[in-house]
Amino acid sequence: MWKKTAEMIGLPKDVIKLLSAIDVDISNKKISENIFLLTHPEKSMEARTALKEMLPQDEKGFKILFCMLVAADATYEEYKKFGISEKIFIDTMKCFTRFVNEHMASYGEYGFDRDFWTWRQLSLRLFRIGELEYEKCIVGEDKKEKFISIHIPSDAIISRENCLKSHKMSKEFFKKFYPE
Repeated sequence: MWKKTAEMIGLPKDVIKLLSAIDVDISNKKISENIFLLTHPEKSMEARTALKEMLPQDEKGFKILFCMLVAADATYEEYKKFGISEKIFIDTMKCFTRFVNEHMASYGEYGFDRDFWTWRQLSLRLFRIGELEYEKCIVGEDKKEKFISIHIPSDAIISRENCLKSHKMSKEFFKKFYPE
């Protein structure tokens, strides 16, 4: 199903072709467990590190991107379970498309070097709502301090109107799905 997700988010056809040739054994218990853990906020950073250690010779980042797209399938199921729209899923996961395109613009070839960031999207911590991204943050030893961090994606069209609309939609989103 990763390929359907890749197509939904508009990943370039050349990247999908490269990913189709990736030799990652997702039936390997350790690999599949860590792919699944990418979708869990408390474990996702550790899972990312473990996967990178298990995926040698990944200079362009396509193996970790492949794993993250496989994880995005589980994330999509969580979106459906919560009742979060497919549009928000697609807009949020388009970070992968944006990042491989930015790599192309910077280096003249496709690659993926933002795996340090995308665990947030996979673990339902960060959502693209309109032009802006909203990240649920929980801090403190007792995990009682909660706030929303706002991020500006590189492709955002920043205008007063767009920001106000995004902010209004985010308030409705968090009130409905994460009232705490």
